Amino acid sequence: MSEGVIAHGKGTEIIVKNLFFNTPARLQNLQSPNVELSYITDYVTRVALCNPNISFTLINNDHIIMQTYGNNELLEVIASVISNDAAKNMISVFDNNGVYKINGYISNLSLTRSSKNYIYLFVNGRPVKSNNINNAIVKGYDTLLMVGKYPVCVLNIESDASIVDVNVHPTKAEVRFSDEKMLLEQITAMISKALKLQDLSIDMSTNEVFEKDNFQYNTDVDSSEVDDEENDENEENDSYLEQVDEENQN
Repeated sequence: MSEGVIAHGKGTEIIVKNLFFNTPARLQNLQSPNVELSYITDYVTRVALCNPNISFTLINNDHIIMQTYGNNELLEVIASVISNDAAKNMISVFDNNGVYKINGYISNLSLTRSSKNYIYLFVNGRPVKSNNINNAIVKGYDTLLMVGKYPVCVLNIESDASIVDVNVHPTKAEVRFSDEKMLLEQITAMISKALKLQDLSIDMSTNEVFEKDNFQYNTDVDSSEVDDEENDENEENDSYLEQVDEENQN
């Protein structure tokens, strides 16, 4: 490894080669190459959706997996990182109650998934995960979704940093809000209102195309491997949160 000043275009380039080749410190903790690639792809997807004003290119073995163009158009990023059909079936949403400002896109009824993995949440420019917010989003669709189906959603939430606690998770992947009930009700009402203004007829071909478009990102990935990893992580997160609650009570 060497360090020096070289001429380079505006931006940041990260190149990873022969990881753990000589020092396999965490080799035993790695999953299969395709599973690890799916984790990387998911992370870059979230960062790209969170920063539509920045162009991103993800390359693996000389193959471009993902590319955005930094035009500051969120819908264009959705088309690039999810699929063109996803972008065509998105509904713009916005709401501001003075405490929480929410904007982004939700899918219409023609575009659904079999898991909540395509719900992307961002708080003050930071990618986060929240089961409560996910549930509030689904609740906004009420009985319009088929059993076992979930929407595709990209929501940006802005609020004063003082009412957001980012220290409830070791990786800061989860946050807590001072008045979370207000936020959840706001999200549900916003989505419900947006759907009522739309044509709720369903194009059954959209989901089939959507599945095919995104299959390239998870080629040969055993979903059970990812699910097992996520279950282990969720158990660790629950244990950590219980510990935080006990410390706060003491």
